[in-house]
Amino acid sequence: MSELPTAAATSALIVDALKAVAGNPPKVRASFAKGRCVRGTYTPSDRAAEITRSLSFTKPSRVLANAKGETRFIKFKVAPVGGDVTLSEEEAKAKSADFLHDDLARRIAAGDVRFNVIALLDRPGDPIMDVTIRWPDEDNREEVRLGTIVITSLEADDACDTSIFNPANLADGIGHPPDEIFAARRAAYTISLANRR
Repeated sequence: MSELPTAAATSALIVDALKAVAGNPPKVRASFAKGRCVRGTYTPSDRAAEITRSLSFTKPSRVLANAKGETRFIKFKVAPVGGDVTLSEEEAKAKSADFLHDDLARRIAAGDVRFNVIALLDRPGDPIMDVTIRWPDEDNREEVRLGTIVITSLEADDACDTSIFNPANLADGIGHPPDEIFAARRAAYTISLANRR
């Protein structure tokens, strides 16, 4: 597998590394580069209270506190219920540039867009100061399903243009990660929203 660029990498090197890892099927980038505004629900699982008081979540590595005041770091994973669905390079080439948008609309109409929100639990020695570093054995560690997101409808793009995802807006029981980039992202997201208005 290709190595991701170092801290001194240019944006072009980062894009090239991502293409090496994820591929670069023709006509597909235009489709997934544009997001869709959706509405949905979130239902917490019975186990969520084991690690946090929060009923809503954001990503990446966070400090969570449960009702007993016990804290630990987690990484969030949002995974489609039923597992990932992938396309071969040949299948992707045969699709239209908007196939992801079309498929999303079809699946919403069928009531079939659900995601599990999962907390990957930390271990002693995990690198928590840099959210770009994968934890050792990250794909095979203890996890807790925090809840389920169900996408219920598509919304007009302007419904989302007036708000912003800001990773600094945290629910009760979720702390700011200790990495330095987080403070910069907090300011950058606010500036981005102001410039879009």
